[in-house]
Amino acid sequence: MTTRVVDILVPVALDQTYSYRVPAGLELAPGNLVSVSLGARECMGVVWAENPAPNPRLHNRLKDVDEKLDVPPLRAELRQFVDWVSSYTLASRGTVLRMALRMGEHLGPGREQVGVRLAGPLSYDGIPVDKPWIGSGGAPGAATMGRARGIYHRACALLWLLTGGIAWLL
Repeated sequence: MTTRVVDILVPVALDQTYSYRVPAGLELAPGNLVSVSLGARECMGVVWAENPAPNPRLHNRLKDVDEKLDVPPLRAELRQFVDWVSSYTLASRGTVLRMALRMGEHLGPGREQVGVRLAGPLSYDGIPVDKPWIGSGGAPGAATMGRARGIYHRACALLWLLTGGIAWLL
């Protein structure tokens, strides 16, 4: 009994496919998403093509496909598009495949992003920070100005912490 061998493209920064042995009872076609072991880790890959003539010297070193994933297969047009984009942009096919497979909830939860929106001038107890003497009935005193500067600097420091250090301090 002859064993089937398929070429699988994994979404890592490599430009080549890897040959894997298809276990008995598993039906695979080009475009199917599969789980394979790549080195010491489990990885998702796409059956890129059948390999009718594998290298006979490597037959005893081929790994088996672990499982076929229960998702729709990639169409031939998308696989051809991945090949075209990789040749046009000189990027590896694995990198382009990784971009094509980013499908929201299918690849796990997305990264949490923190956003900060300034809605207007800062104020403390109804006193605008840029004009701390408003509401005090006269010219600003030293204590009012000091308190307003402290509030402003604490707000800027909080903004800097919340944005991960990418906000410009004013």
